[in-house]
Amino acid sequence: MIAAETAVCVLGGGEFWAPGSTVGLRMAEAFWEAGCEVLYFECGGDGKLFRLKTARLKMNAPDVFVHPDRERFYVARAERLPGMRLAFPGPVRRWHAGRVSRKLRDFFSWPSRADSRVLIAHYGWYFPEAGSGRDWRERRLYECIDDHAAALNIRDSGWKRRYVLGVERHLLARADLTVFMDPELLEKRRGDARRVEHIPQGVDHEHFAARPDQDPHEARGIGRPRVGFVGNVTKREDWVMVAAAAELRPDWQWVVAGPAEGVKPQGPANLHWLGQVPYAEVPGWLHGWDAAFVPLADSQFNRASQPLKFYECLAAGLPLASTPIPAAAKLEGQTRGLVVPAAGWGAPELAAALDRARGLRERARTEGPAFAARHSWKGRAERILEMIPE
Repeated sequence: MIAAETAVCVLGGGEFWAPGSTVGLRMAEAFWEAGCEVLYFECGGDGKLFRLKTARLKMNAPDVFVHPDRERFYVARAERLPGMRLAFPGPVRRWHAGRVSRKLRDFFSWPSRADSRVLIAHYGWYFPEAGSGRDWRERRLYECIDDHAAALNIRDSGWKRRYVLGVERHLLARADLTVFMDPELLEKRRGDARRVEHIPQGVDHEHFAARPDQDPHEARGIGRPRVGFVGNVTKREDWVMVAAAAELRPDWQWVVAGPAEGVKPQGPANLHWLGQVPYAEVPGWLHGWDAAFVPLADSQFNRASQPLKFYECLAAGLPLASTPIPAAAKLEGQTRGLVVPAAGWGAPELAAALDRARGLRERARTEGPAFAARHSWKGRAERILEMIPE
């Protein structure tokens, strides 16, 4: 597809103005940087921040707002019935998808878009029915980022797993291209898809490579040596193991940068819980560490995960240790060992892997950013556009 003639509608992304980073949001920005017109549909959060930020913005179509700083970039929100989840149950999900389609049809009713080709880019599994009403000019992309049927909130419910897999199969069958970050997940879903490709994770390498003027740890009295984690603090990670590892290395300062979601911050005095750190300030914390750690628990969902934080830490010149998920083993080979998988899933193994990673700090300063620079978001977007049939 030719970028200048394509309007990309990104569905399934998180809150647009939230302080964190999601694949859907970064790819929306990447398609725009590549030259596409972009409509980003916010699907996460409660909508309060969206309403606050759009209160004074100009509308391009009903409930579709013009970005204040980017020409040909628009934001909208997937409507949600009060008290209902976006994706459950089926009739409610289809109602939500219908409201998204209505906004898409209104958006493309403008004469200036009469010749635009449409790419519906799905970053969630739940809206396969959503469309622009212009089938002769519409193409569909599905980025299957995770093994959604193995997510924590549904993995113990047989009917929910079957429901998610059924809706996702519908999307796989409709998509002109399905992109996987994990090659093993690609093989599991290949039989349901029309066309599949493997494209690795992306990263805003320039953002994370930028060195701060000051070390933010000093203001909090956090000494050295330091190891750290960045990202949402959830039950996907094993924080009991992290606390035990911090006790095994009391001379290290362990830093956790991210909001806690269903996790109670606790542990020894050398384990520091920073809470939410604005996206713009994350590189300043990363550059003050000797190594990073990714303590994902052993689960089917995590084994199919390709954590964005791997690439963000490498872009900042950090080596990192991880529990032994398959993605860590693959990146170990691709980065000449800058990613160190632990030998097991316990605290001693994580601490030992961090020992090894800390010894790689100097080499990581140059080789990490060089590796990350080959995985830009814009490069991913351009590659996907080349793969989509006209």
